[in-house]
Amino acid sequence: MAHRLSRKNNGWQKRARYTGDKGEFVVRAGLKDNLGDDYIVKLKPPKIITHGDKGIELDLKVESKKTGKILFLEVKTGNNGGNATEERGAKFLSNNITRMIKKSHPSAVERPVMILFGGKNYNGKNGDMQSYRADNKYKAWVHPHKRREEVKCIYDGGMPYDFIDEGFVNAPEVAHKIQELLA
Repeated sequence: MAHRLSRKNNGWQKRARYTGDKGEFVVRAGLKDNLGDDYIVKLKPPKIITHGDKGIELDLKVESKKTGKILFLEVKTGNNGGNATEERGAKFLSNNITRMIKKSHPSAVERPVMILFGGKNYNGKNGDMQSYRADNKYKAWVHPHKRREEVKCIYDGGMPYDFIDEGFVNAPEVAHKIQELLA
């Protein structure tokens, strides 16, 4: 079954991967410009093995040269409605995953993953219609203020998170939060 699914033409997956990669590059560039020389920002750090050959592949790794502390970043860029963006990030609320990351990287901060949410789901114009599929079969009304409230409900108190404003104009503020976490 899995083999058959892997051969299937999933154009939405290619588009989602492109959107995700673009978001990661934008975040990396914005952080490199705003964190300064005391921080190393690495895109696609090596997989953290959790069991057997399975593991967690995080988007970015930020390390303070002064303190040696590490923070991983997961960039979730959602453009087409749905709630998968928040749900995929929620796995990092797991205490077991936190333990696995800290076992692999003992200098990681207490909550070692910060989630950054971006895209039209969080920055679009309220009431914009977004389609789930290219054929417009499924449609959703996007309400970014509601999406941001949902994220706050899920993540507040559990782990660091923030939003990537359009064009990552809030990169200085996000960089400052990261600096505080790595102090």
